Amino acid sequence: AQVEAATSATSRAKQRYEAGAALLLDVIQSERDLLDAEVRRIQADADLELARVLLRVSVGEDRGPAATERPAALALERTTASD
Repeated sequence: AQVEAATSATSRAKQRYEAGAALLLDVIQSERDLLDAEVRRIQADADLELARVLLRVSVGEDRGPAATERPAALALERTTASD
């Protein structure tokens, strides 16, 4: 949700800048906020993956997750599919 909100805010800031109603600084700050939101999402995905691994280890299951189960792999697939 934070990434979506930051993406929307960045888009609005760019539109306002192009219309002359905002400063370039506003666009740069919104892009920074978007980057921060994306970093937090990636960190949350990594934390979730770590929790899953620790849970598997604690119950004695030693196999690693399949690539389709990993949030980071899913995020990479989404990123490369949108390029």
